[in-house]
Amino acid sequence: MEKVFGAIKKYFREMDRILFLLSCLCTLYGLVLVYSATLSFGTHRYVIIQAAGALIGFVGMVLLSKIDYDWFSDVWWILLILSVGAIGVTLIFGHGPSSDPSNRNWLSLGFVDIQPSEFVKLGFILVFASFLNKNHETLNTLKGLLKSGALLLFFFGLIVLQGDLGSALVFLFIALVMLFVAGLYLRFFGIAALLVLLVSPLVWEYGLSGYMKKRILFGFTPELDPQNYGFQAIQSKIAIGSGQLTGKGFTHGTLVQYELLPAKQTDFIFGVAGEEFGFLGASLLIALLALFLVRTLIIARRSKDMLGNLIAMGVFGMFFAQIFENLGMAMGFLPVVGITLPFFSYGGSSIVSSWWALGLLQSVYIHRRANLFSPLD
Repeated sequence: MEKVFGAIKKYFREMDRILFLLSCLCTLYGLVLVYSATLSFGTHRYVIIQAAGALIGFVGMVLLSKIDYDWFSDVWWILLILSVGAIGVTLIFGHGPSSDPSNRNWLSLGFVDIQPSEFVKLGFILVFASFLNKNHETLNTLKGLLKSGALLLFFFGLIVLQGDLGSALVFLFIALVMLFVAGLYLRFFGIAALLVLLVSPLVWEYGLSGYMKKRILFGFTPELDPQNYGFQAIQSKIAIGSGQLTGKGFTHGTLVQYELLPAKQTDFIFGVAGEEFGFLGASLLIALLALFLVRTLIIARRSKDMLGNLIAMGVFGMFFAQIFENLGMAMGFLPVVGITLPFFSYGGSSIVSSWWALGLLQSVYIHRRANLFSPLD
């Protein structure tokens, strides 16, 4: 027993305890919000699944953190095959919301549904980091640009085929962050932005379903369609504003408890925090996630090599994109595209993948030796 406790103490001494503490606080706060959001459902199933997901995620975090991240660079092709296989199976057997039959990003296992794209994000980070680490010296050549662009478009295309625009945008932002870290010239970002502007009319006309077009169109101005596509964002803004400074109290939110806030336990969990805990509770949520992002940047800075830096910054890009988009949806200034808030939103796949991403960060932190990016410890 002493050896077990000794091993646990050693592990906690090695890991980034600040990042771990922030993750625990976010998860606990999330469980409180999910409990209140689902209280009117008359079941504790959601809280139990969320807690079980956090436990599974924690175990995976420990295992991933003990693996030297250099190993992932050696098995990148296995990760690629697994990622493609997961998306392929979902495209064949997956399903989405009844309101959008073109969306097929959920896979039913009978007793629970999973969202494979949540885990493919991690696979993409590791595969893309391995590629950029091996090819960063030739990244700005024509060959390097074509290879990196093909790898990105391959993953991006698979997610788009699922009809999951939100996740596709997250993949794109992850790649942009990692390409910047790898040293891609800024002029290429400018050229890419120009190309996006040129092809966006074609994508709008032929690449998006009518459902997604309306969600985007009314996402920026939900008041134009308050009874349909803008309803979720408007109700979320009302919930957040009605909480004022300190909120209406835990489990006493009017819109939350009377089910006037759609998707309250998932996409609009921030509305629950705003209504029941007010400005202070919403600010606490944002502060915890902001500190998590800052700590992620510190780990990236202290990594021992380019590969560790790329992995950490890829995870940063994933979390930042999801946090920014989710809070933007909840406050009504970004389209509603179905993005969960890491650690907070209900969803087994989301909470597990968030903790596994934490495991990758811990691996970068634990296995740092010769610090090439910062003399600080």
